Amino acid sequence: ENSQPTITSTASSFNGSEDTFLPIGGLQVGDIDEKLVDGYVLTVNLSASHGLIILPYVEKYTGRILSSHSRQRYFYSLEYSVATLNELFNHLGYLPDEGWFGTDEITISVSDEKMAGRNSKLSSISLSVHIAPIDDPFTVTFPPELGLLEGKSIHVSPLDIVDPDSEDSYFNVQMTVYCGTLSLTSPPDSDVVALGIGQSYLNVTAPYRLWKEYLLGNIVYTSRSSCNANLHV
Repeated sequence: ENSQPTITSTASSFNGSEDTFLPIGGLQVGDIDEKLVDGYVLTVNLSASHGLIILPYVEKYTGRILSSHSRQRYFYSLEYSVATLNELFNHLGYLPDEGWFGTDEITISVSDEKMAGRNSKLSSISLSVHIAPIDDPFTVTFPPELGLLEGKSIHVSPLDIVDPDSEDSYFNVQMTVYCGTLSLTSPPDSDVVALGIGQSYLNVTAPYRLWKEYLLGNIVYTSRSSCNANLHV
């Protein structure tokens, strides 16, 4: 009678970080029927939803990649001997999609369909992958220069902040000028902590979304009437 192939893992979950390769170790397959037939192979399918399955040395071994010849896939279908599969699994890894974090699942199944045909049997296992976010650097766009007459006002633009991790975070923006003042209008009842408004400096803490949707477009510089020089903001 055909025996059922086995698949085991020393861990059921793995923890990693955003944009970082995560080794998936401790995986093994087996089949007691492999000793009965020369050239015995098993079929293994691996899949993930939010990251790439990494098998860096798969093309160096004798066997077949049924799904693709790519080294990095969301889905792999392999046909190799038990020994070769276990050697490949020593280098198995997972690379989350760029900028993605959360919980994914790697599903792995093993069957002897190539050897047993209609009498084939299958085993499967699911591994949880928990990807923690990292603090990506933000970028700031600031006008290279502003020109205006003395005693006049001008919006400080284009001014922008981009941070993919900060939808619910607070940003502190500090600006200092010479020979003029800075002003900022904010929506009523908004969550803004502001210092120095209408003076030569501005120190404001507010939610990221408020900066993006309103505040960054409402910073105004007013030069003094006695000011006639190149200034740095």
